[in-house]
Amino acid sequence: MKMESFSNLKEAKAILQKSGFDVRNYSTYDFGREKDFDTISILCEENKFPTLLSSLRKSCMGNVIIFAGTSQWLGDEKNENKRELVLANGSSQFDILRIARTDAINYDMHTEDLIQKIRELDRCYGIHIYLANTDTVAFTFAKMPADLLSFATEIYKFCPDIVDQGSGTVDQLAAEIDITGRVLLWWD
Repeated sequence: MKMESFSNLKEAKAILQKSGFDVRNYSTYDFGREKDFDTISILCEENKFPTLLSSLRKSCMGNVIIFAGTSQWLGDEKNENKRELVLANGSSQFDILRIARTDAINYDMHTEDLIQKIRELDRCYGIHIYLANTDTVAFTFAKMPADLLSFATEIYKFCPDIVDQGSGTVDQLAAEIDITGRVLLWWD
């Protein structure tokens, strides 16, 4: 899907509406329980968000960050099988975590703590954050780590749930990253 270029939220909203999307004058956080009225968002089918996200990012010519947000709806809104795509003013991809209010509170890490570690990963590998919500961050690599086992071990120390509730072993995590080229971090 090709869209017209935009450089701010007002233009993005107009283009999305012209393309037939129901644009919301807010995005959600805290599993859909809270609203941020400094952003806009649309809902899409879970399986369609990667293509739509890519198209929106290619159309963005300004300081607008775009990411996949809430998909677990614990508030009044019940948007089963829907993913929120969020558009907000921001100057770097790390603002995505701030807008999403991502934290690992069960591990005593707040948003800025997560950003500090993820910035380190970005300096080493060049990452592209594409998803963030209450307790989850996902990214791809500009440069895949040369030693995936060491990288997986480092990620496990930062986010134990990725192995303990996910892949089961650090070796398996390394294999999954090698296959997908993605990292999905979550803290329960």
